[in-house]
Amino acid sequence: MAKLKAYSKVNLILKVHPKKTGENKHRIESLMVLHKPLYDEITIKPSSKLSVTYYVDNKIYRIKKCNITKAILYMRDKHGCPVKWSVVVNKNIPLQSGLGGSSTDAACVMNYLHSINKHSPLDYQDIAMNLGSDIPFFLSKYDKALVKGYGNVVSQYKKATPNYKVIITNAPSNTKQIYSALTKDKCFHSQIQFMKLTGSLANLTSKQIYNDLEKYVIQVHPQLQKTLTKTKQGGICFFSGSGGSIIQLQNGKNIS
Repeated sequence: MAKLKAYSKVNLILKVHPKKTGENKHRIESLMVLHKPLYDEITIKPSSKLSVTYYVDNKIYRIKKCNITKAILYMRDKHGCPVKWSVVVNKNIPLQSGLGGSSTDAACVMNYLHSINKHSPLDYQDIAMNLGSDIPFFLSKYDKALVKGYGNVVSQYKKATPNYKVIITNAPSNTKQIYSALTKDKCFHSQIQFMKLTGSLANLTSKQIYNDLEKYVIQVHPQLQKTLTKTKQGGICFFSGSGGSIIQLQNGKNIS
């Protein structure tokens, strides 16, 4: 039996590229940072069958087709890993919060299975396309990384990044609907100069744009506009990923 921690993440920058003809997913450029104070607790042990149980707010959920199940079946199909596991998740990362909860759970289990069996390297591009764009970042185990392509290109980020506070809004955000709203916007054009921004994170200003999805988060979930506006009174802030959690930068403080 193993007890694992699946850390959440924040997107300090998220640039989204318009889809090209034939693309099934948007290409992105993002600076992702593990948010270690908030994590799911996972217990995994061999079993007579595959089962995944979630504990969410003292309620029990057994889900057959969740990201963890998909990840275990993927590891069986691609790497010959055993499939009969009992997985129990104490869910602390809020659902649909933009903090990568389901992706980090899947990656945590995949890393465990990969560590106990001798396999070929994990194929980040195949995983990003078939399981989820955030999963390669969590698989990398980097505390901070520049993530590009479809989420499959992950490189360690070694520069200082601003200190921040995560504000949980308790307003679930639907990622598919948000990306769909962006795709339908024929006038969409990213205004983020990604590499320029990553080079000056210690001196961010409120005039810079951190998240291309913010407009569409509010479009799909207009109730979040009031929360974001109120939070901005305390300084620079923006949604993490597809929301609804808000990242508020802490003035004058950096973490290395």
